[in-house]
Amino acid sequence: GEVGRGAMGRVMLADDEMVGEPLILKFMHPELTADGASRERFLREVKYSRMVTHPNVIRIHDLLFKDNLCAISMEFFESRGIDELLKQKKYFEVKEGLEILYQACDGMAAAHKQNVIHRDLKPSNILMNEEGLVKIVDFGIASASTNTDSTLTKTGSIIGTPAYISPERAKGLEADERCDIYALGVIAYTMLTGTLPYKGEPMAILFQHLEGNAKPPHEVRESVGLPVSLLIQKMMAAEAKNRIQTMDIARDEIKATLNQL
Repeated sequence: GEVGRGAMGRVMLADDEMVGEPLILKFMHPELTADGASRERFLREVKYSRMVTHPNVIRIHDLLFKDNLCAISMEFFESRGIDELLKQKKYFEVKEGLEILYQACDGMAAAHKQNVIHRDLKPSNILMNEEGLVKIVDFGIASASTNTDSTLTKTGSIIGTPAYISPERAKGLEADERCDIYALGVIAYTMLTGTLPYKGEPMAILFQHLEGNAKPPHEVRESVGLPVSLLIQKMMAAEAKNRIQTMDIARDEIKATLNQL
């Protein structure tokens, strides 16, 4: 039966005879795969994403085509999105928040080693089960759904979520691994303070990302503390060159910060 609808299309739960475990089938919106170029790009993204095998990344099994329909089969993970958990909790305690972030960075580090950039990290793409295991889902969808890697399409709509978008993508520039580090920084900010660093109309949010004057997390919520606040600010630096440069480093710094709590 249908288990949800996402940016990409319908989501179904299926049983796989071969693998002997339940799978998720994501049916793509026809427009994502309608023209040759989007389809090519989409196939390339999925092909790369399939190479990422890591406990903190949702495993992609296969691409299925029938007529004009396209579906991705992937691992089924009984979980909830961080967005849902945030609505319920309002914010995460520092230790739990950092443990989630650590796993997300670990999964993203494995993806980056395969040259897979997510480009659209947001709380709904980070899933967590009852045991606290975290997995990242929906790689490369942002780039599959637009002809250029720009955030503003011809219609002026923003591809990718403006709340978590890096300044370089807001400018329509080519994004590298550091756009994912930025997005995780914004996610960490939101998880630990209970509020987004930048709010307002989409265009206003884009300009705020470019300016980079977010109120420091520890000033928004005292319990965050200075070391954690500085770590988040380093991930969220507006200039890519001033950011933490790799997911490995981000993960290790989170680990070190956790050990000091």
